Amino acid sequence: MNLGQLIARNHAFVAKLYRNSVSKKSFCRTNLTRRLKALSVTCPIRDNHTKSSSLYYPEEDYTVDVPVDIDLNLEKILASPASLKENLAERNITLDVDKLIQDFKLMCDLEKKKCDFESERKDIGKRVTELINLMKKSGENDNLVKSVDVLKSRGNKLKKLEKELSDRYFAIKHAVMLDGLKIPNRIHPETPTSAQILRSFGNIMDFSKSRSHIEIGREKDLIKFSDIGPKSFYLKGDLALCELELIDKTKKFLQQNGMTTFLLPDKVRSIIMEGCGFDVDSDKILTIHDPDPRESKVIDEHHLQGNSVQSFVAFLMRQMVDNSQLPLKYFSVGSRYVSGTELPGLFGGHQYANAVIFGASLSETESSNLFQEYSELIWSFLESFNLPIRQILVPVQDLSLSESLRSEFQMWSPSLEDFVNMGYLCMCDDFVSRRLMCLHDSKKEGSMFVHMIGGEVINITNLLALMLEYDLPLISNK
Repeated sequence: MNLGQLIARNHAFVAKLYRNSVSKKSFCRTNLTRRLKALSVTCPIRDNHTKSSSLYYPEEDYTVDVPVDIDLNLEKILASPASLKENLAERNITLDVDKLIQDFKLMCDLEKKKCDFESERKDIGKRVTELINLMKKSGENDNLVKSVDVLKSRGNKLKKLEKELSDRYFAIKHAVMLDGLKIPNRIHPETPTSAQILRSFGNIMDFSKSRSHIEIGREKDLIKFSDIGPKSFYLKGDLALCELELIDKTKKFLQQNGMTTFLLPDKVRSIIMEGCGFDVDSDKILTIHDPDPRESKVIDEHHLQGNSVQSFVAFLMRQMVDNSQLPLKYFSVGSRYVSGTELPGLFGGHQYANAVIFGASLSETESSNLFQEYSELIWSFLESFNLPIRQILVPVQDLSLSESLRSEFQMWSPSLEDFVNMGYLCMCDDFVSRRLMCLHDSKKEGSMFVHMIGGEVINITNLLALMLEYDLPLISNK
């Protein structure tokens, strides 16, 4: 390109800037401003909190370190508004889907304009550099100097417009993301609208004269309920030995079935709980009080969980698993900490011994296969105790935010004249993985999100209570 051609090209570019300046400026300051004012975008504040979600915080605030880049798959989910509304209605979740769709479209519009402005500014910078180099070689002339001034002026205006647009973009994106975090997992086709019994074993006999495990435990000096609270207890004598024996039996059973043993931490951070779909403000979540909290704009607390699926999830956060290692089959035996229930005695304590099972798979199909495998595993283990048991599918309204399918294993309590939970298994698909960057890697497919399932093989403490009520021997060699 000769000197004349270069000058002509830059003159044409400058003229184009003049023509486009008014229209782009008008669009940015008129249409978008009017739409954003109508929306009155504000960032919702969580109940009893002045902090934002631990999973997401506005990208423009570089003082906040949010360790994950969440992917809510909003484009696909919002493309089927009828299905989403049905999901929300069946789970009794309130969310303005139409407004979310409108906000999401506006966010995408703003993002495109933001990219256009950035691209134009880079192009202007490149043109200015070319002209300056040209003036160094051929000397200054009025046309070149004027062109540089026009380009710099346009670049400064673009920078200001880009800043204004970015502020609006980040505000609407924050609102979209916080609403997006309220969207639950899909509903699995097998999830019923009311509890469905899949199978049962054993006969429920007449136990009208049966005594509760509380009465039996006190009479035989096997349980002491602590004075520090109605939910605290001590196991003594043969009952304590029985728990240790059941723990050992459970470990051996799971190891023999190809499971990898873990020992899990008792505490997990807020980001893990939120990533698993839990509301950390709920009274059902045990939060450790911090007498000297750090200055932070996001929720960053520690929650006492103990032996839980959430602890396994924490292990995989921000990890990439090689496809050759999938499926992951993990288990852990330990103590679980909960807020307790209204059930009496050992059935409603704040702490119980359990065995947790966890799986991560390559795809939805493999996850379904693993779900069936684990379901048979749990059933065969619990059935071996020869007590009345059933397996049910939990209705959609009782699913947690992250669950698409949940199955529970229940045994009959003579004293309660009702079933009590002994274990469960839930399917989470890639819901949790998208929030916590739990990935698998494939050279053919690229990085993808793992599909998770998890649950409890056995609530050992509940089983101890039932063994007392059924008058079963506590020690196998006696």
